[in-house]
Amino acid sequence: MTIGDNCQIGHNVVFATLNHGTAPEHRADTYPAPITLGRNV
Repeated sequence: MTIGDNCQIGHNVVFATLNHGTAPEHRADTYPAPITLGRNV
């Protein structure tokens, strides 16, 4: 996770990037992704 300068993150925030396949045989496969918050967000 990358957090830019001057970011404000509220209480109880959840950053979730896991996704899974839509086909039944691939629903157990997870695909994580990086999280990037820019400056002043």
